[in-house]
Amino acid sequence: MRLKFNSVPKADVAVLESESGPWPEIKEISAQFTQFELPTNQPRYQVQTLSATVYLALRNGIRPGLAQLGPLCQRAQVRTLIATDGGHREHIAALSHVLPSLSQILISHGSVRVDNIVSARFVPNMDNQTLVAWGNADVDTYKKVGIKSPRLVVAGSLRNSCYWALHRSGRSSPRKEYPISLVSNFADHKEESSTKPIRSRVLRLMKSNLARYCRERHLPIRILLRPGLSGQMLPGATEREMRHFKEIFADVPISYSDISRRYATYIDSDLSDVTIGVPSGSLTESFARGNKVLMCGQNSSEGDFLGFPKEGLYLLNEPGYELFAERLDLIRSMSCSSFAMKFQADREYLVANATSDRTLSEIRNLIREQICRP
Repeated sequence: MRLKFNSVPKADVAVLESESGPWPEIKEISAQFTQFELPTNQPRYQVQTLSATVYLALRNGIRPGLAQLGPLCQRAQVRTLIATDGGHREHIAALSHVLPSLSQILISHGSVRVDNIVSARFVPNMDNQTLVAWGNADVDTYKKVGIKSPRLVVAGSLRNSCYWALHRSGRSSPRKEYPISLVSNFADHKEESSTKPIRSRVLRLMKSNLARYCRERHLPIRILLRPGLSGQMLPGATEREMRHFKEIFADVPISYSDISRRYATYIDSDLSDVTIGVPSGSLTESFARGNKVLMCGQNSSEGDFLGFPKEGLYLLNEPGYELFAERLDLIRSMSCSSFAMKFQADREYLVANATSDRTLSEIRNLIREQICRP
């Protein structure tokens, strides 16, 4: 047990320590307020809160490391917790039980699907929570499975908004440097895993179709590598990822995004004529920004884990090569402006405020509202 004797500093908001690396946007969104980091990786107990921690742990039947979060927040006099909805559900739920007076603003990690709400995205339906969703598509999905958050706010993607503020604000559409880019979605040891047969099947088919398309049309490919902060990466994972695609796209000129650059996937997708991939968060955001995309999903009869809430020429579910090539030719023949205009309603339904940094101000207003409440 690690004990700390220093006093707990006062703060406006609490953030989870382990989200500071993968989610620097969480700290940025609350940069205008004083912040207190709650320990999540390794419990560090404050002497001043030790007796309250033991009491809450015994009363609620939870680990002391979780129980201490309540007394720490009380000591710091924070008014709200800022966190993502995709992880640390145990910590978020524990705080709801041991300190129900603390408001929680939970920011969506991505757009939701029916198949993954319960297993990966469900958060307890507590009265102290505000859930910030990407778009009305997510609201409809939550309703479909009977989840009614006490407060559901549609504001858009925080990460996309931070990217826009840094790279796109006040700028016209960038010049296209890459004819085709592919969002990697490489999962290292899970790539051919039998535990994810649908995912593996969809990825294999998509990459096979695209490799043949590039060879037949003599086109280079830009691989948008998995960002280093997108999750726990094994040593040498990026090198294995690059080798994987070099084998698949043999005889095709290939280049890779610079993962050391923040928002590399966003930047390179904006620089691409067409971006291809499964219906991931970054590809959905690219589509919402008005870029041309081709999403390759799973057959709807098997669920919607790799599905999409809308249909259009930007989506194909496990197509044969001829249909894939015909559709990609059609999308490439369209101008970016005409593509964006044609699907404007779909883009706005999926991600609100995708072509501005308004999401930042809306979430900050939510924080301010919680801090100033009586």
